[in-house]
Amino acid sequence: MLHDLGFVYAISADDMLSILPEHHIDDNSLRAIRKELKEQGALVDKKWKGFAQDPADQSPHEDKVFSAFPELFSAVAKACSAKVPALNQARQKLRNSPSTTPLSLRVTTSKPDGNMYRQPERCQLMLMTPETDRWEDAAVTLEYKKKNEIAQRSDNDGKIIWSMHHITRTDPCRRFVIGMTVENTSVRIWFCC
Repeated sequence: MLHDLGFVYAISADDMLSILPEHHIDDNSLRAIRKELKEQGALVDKKWKGFAQDPADQSPHEDKVFSAFPELFSAVAKACSAKVPALNQARQKLRNSPSTTPLSLRVTTSKPDGNMYRQPERCQLMLMTPETDRWEDAAVTLEYKKKNEIAQRSDNDGKIIWSMHHITRTDPCRRFVIGMTVENTSVRIWFCC
């Protein structure tokens, strides 16, 4: 199903999966990953660790509410790599940095709520300082909101579109970028090429 958001089109997860290359997760793999996540303690009583309450029901600022995402992402990447080695997710890292602007050759003061990075090769480490976030290194950019209402979705839409635009304009060799917006318990995946 296609939803017109002006110049951006939203499609269902099933439609998106139908156009992506074949993936390695079948029902048995998914069950094994879920079991691994329960054994790790990342999934407790059908809720993610750090999210016993829905974000909309929590009083702290969204930066604090979604601070559990990097640890949760690491647990999922570890479980996927352990149960489906072809996924090879162990080198992925998610960093929340809502008050920091990643480094860029182009001027911007935009501060994404988080970015997902592939951990650099040894030769790249010589060029970087520890925990240096650079726009061109972001594989996925993220925006979070505690509530899932029109105003919050609209704010996330503008921020994620800007972040994806900035990533692609910063690196002229970049062919596409992925974004992820979270509003309360809803997740939307964005693709820009």
